[in-house]
Amino acid sequence: MDGKLTNTPWEDNGWTKSRYFSFIRSALRSATMKYPAKQKFLNEQSRKAPAGGRAKKLVDCSECGEVMAKSNAHVDHIIPCGKLRNFSDIERFTSTLFCGKENFRVLCKNCNEIYAYSDRKNIPFKEAQVEKRVIAIVSKCTVIEQKKMLLKEGYSIGAISNAHLRRKCFTELEKRKSQVD
Repeated sequence: MDGKLTNTPWEDNGWTKSRYFSFIRSALRSATMKYPAKQKFLNEQSRKAPAGGRAKKLVDCSECGEVMAKSNAHVDHIIPCGKLRNFSDIERFTSTLFCGKENFRVLCKNCNEIYAYSDRKNIPFKEAQVEKRVIAIVSKCTVIEQKKMLLKEGYSIGAISNAHLRRKCFTELEKRKSQVD
């Protein structure tokens, strides 16, 4: 052995490169659960809950304002940690992941999922919010139910004839609804 490590440790494990870095990313993210700066930030954001409820501490979502039990809060990074696909990504990923409290915010589960989606798709939060609502509508309704809903909104049969067109119509509706809200 010449003292050098293999450049492809994932092959030693029978993994793909993607699986290898996914494993490292997951292990690092798990470690943040005990990261002192994150815990201190969450404690600073919490307040005592009124007597009689199940929660001892409450926090507010910084995006939508939802009040939730501290135990249900998600501490999110304002500047996302980004991708971890190569060894060269490790320094940036870990320095962002294990940051100071200025890069943290408290989010409810829904807002956290929307931010994650917006990061993944590289789109603004409001656009991701609309897309997530459209995905929810399309996934819970049958094609017949979707068509009935869109016909009721004044769309023609031709405008809703396939899944792509229906999704486009639902997106228009949700954007209109967002402007009214």
